[in-house]
Amino acid sequence: MSSHLSNEELLVRLEALEEKVKKSNLMMRRPGHEEYEKLVDVVCDHEQRLQSKEQQPQSVVGGALEFSEIDDINW
Repeated sequence: MSSHLSNEELLVRLEALEEKVKKSNLMMRRPGHEEYEKLVDVVCDHEQRLQSKEQQPQSVVGGALEFSEIDDINW
């Protein structure tokens, strides 16, 4: 018997884990804040910020130049 799970089995396990976490009262503090919040809320906020950054155009640092309106005037 293989020890590897199929994608469907992994999805079922992930969904079950997500439900358990949603119902839990695991708490954490955000960096720089004093009050505690549900861990799931902090993780969801972080995930949303990551997704919004992925949707923004990426700028390359260290190899390509970024042009601003001021740079365009000098052309």
